[in-house]
Amino acid sequence: MWFQTSERKYAAGSLEMQWRGRQRSEERKKRRQRDASEECSLGGEHARTMSDRNGRTGKMPVGRRELERWAAAQEAKKKDSGGLTGVFRSAHSNGNLNLADRNLDSVPELLLSWSAPIGDENWWEVSELKKLDLSLNALSNLPDDLFASFSLLQTLHVANNKLQTLPPSLTSCPELSKLNIQHNQFATLPGFVGHLSCLSSLQVDHNAIHTLPEEIGLLHNLDTFTCSNNQLQQLPSSLGHLTSLTFLNMSSNRIEAIPGTVGNLLSLTSLEASHNLLQSLPDGLRNLSNLTRLDVRENCLTSATSLPHAPRMSELLLGFNKIQTFPPNLGDRLKSLSVLDIRDNAISNLEASDLTGLKVSMLVDNLGAPSDIDMKLKMLDVRNNEIKMVPPELGLMTTLTSILLDGNPLKTMRRCDESGGTIITGTAREILEYLRSRIQQNPEEDVPTSGLTRDVAMTIRSSVGNGLLCLKGLQLQDFPYDCFNLSDSLKSLDFSDNNLESLSERCLSWTNLHTINLANNQLSRTEQASYHVLSNLPNLTSINLQVKFLCRLTAVPEDLHFATSLVNLDMSNNQIEVG
Repeated sequence: MWFQTSERKYAAGSLEMQWRGRQRSEERKKRRQRDASEECSLGGEHARTMSDRNGRTGKMPVGRRELERWAAAQEAKKKDSGGLTGVFRSAHSNGNLNLADRNLDSVPELLLSWSAPIGDENWWEVSELKKLDLSLNALSNLPDDLFASFSLLQTLHVANNKLQTLPPSLTSCPELSKLNIQHNQFATLPGFVGHLSCLSSLQVDHNAIHTLPEEIGLLHNLDTFTCSNNQLQQLPSSLGHLTSLTFLNMSSNRIEAIPGTVGNLLSLTSLEASHNLLQSLPDGLRNLSNLTRLDVRENCLTSATSLPHAPRMSELLLGFNKIQTFPPNLGDRLKSLSVLDIRDNAISNLEASDLTGLKVSMLVDNLGAPSDIDMKLKMLDVRNNEIKMVPPELGLMTTLTSILLDGNPLKTMRRCDESGGTIITGTAREILEYLRSRIQQNPEEDVPTSGLTRDVAMTIRSSVGNGLLCLKGLQLQDFPYDCFNLSDSLKSLDFSDNNLESLSERCLSWTNLHTINLANNQLSRTEQASYHVLSNLPNLTSINLQVKFLCRLTAVPEDLHFATSLVNLDMSNNQIEVG
């Protein structure tokens, strides 16, 4: 039958098509094997380069080792359930790989085959690695050639692992600027680190490093270097070549001396050298005029005579040493000093001139106390000393918010306060009030240069720092002469409740005065000269002229019309007629 003949022909054609398909498949397989064999014979150094439509280039894995890594990566991708694969795909797009705190005990294969695409990625879409974070893992070593192909790496964090060394291939990263190997098990720092010329930050804290290589002096761009909590006994003299250094932390080591070359670090702003075995400070320290913080606590210092002339220094920490004498005129050299810690020393004498300009002082556990203290003090801690007397003038320091005096043989301050405790353990306000009362009990201690009681004289002196002077209710008939020595530092004056009858032209020296309170004095409308003075103070913005009953004003003094800066004028309780 004709249809049977057709069926046989169709079956024969189908068999022929299947045979031809298998033949083509075998040919393709042989061709792939041949190509792979040829590529392996080329070697990794002759990697084939291809370009995409935009002209970008990239390397294909053609060497035997690269192919093996590529195959291993593909196998790792199959086993990975979306954990690291997603992290790597994201890192391929921006060049930042964060593998911190992943419980890794070895470097992932995906990192070793960084340039291999993942999934449907194109090889040209894989960015160069710029930032790598492997911190907080359990890595004990890094592959020798790990960094060989990361020429654009800029930041490497491997802190909090079990590493004992760094692979030499790190020198293949010429653009590396930040290296953090804190909290590992390094005993030495490899010398080749000194050849990472772009390093700006090097952190090697919390290891077991006992020496630093001289090559570290080659890091001329280094801005921050921290090597605290190691076993260092000395520092290399080449440290003085790090002329760009601004922050240096060598605390908690066994260092007995800071090299004199540290005086070459003219850009240094912070030097941390606490918890060491320092017996003296190098003379070169005097050169560090840009220092803002110096911490040499808990050493074996017996003196501090090599301190720099650093006008911007705000913190000087010398506590827990064996210093017996304090450097003179400290306030003149460190005019911005706000924190001074000299607790737990053996200082027996401290002059007021040494503290000029200070805001905070901690004089704990010494053998003496200052006879006078600067008026900018906010917190005073002199616990556990041998202080037998606190100067009564301390009571006039209204800026003090914390005073700690216990642990001293202060017999005169042992009386009970209102709550049943002792004054020595009272609040700052209670202590200040007590000390002020001691001044009033000794009125014979007048200031001979001005004839004022010490109370008034110290109050005037206290205004030098803050520009605020309060002489309220002292029954004064005129401004004390000492007030005019304040010149342009006086900004606010409260002279209310006194017996002032007129203002002299000496008041014109208060060029920066912006507020004056003359309420309840003896000024009257007839004293036109007084108001003429007020009208000529260029920065005066507020005047209070409330007056006593017998001296009430009936009109606004004419001269006040010329006080062009005046914003607030209080003349209440007068008899001014409007209309």
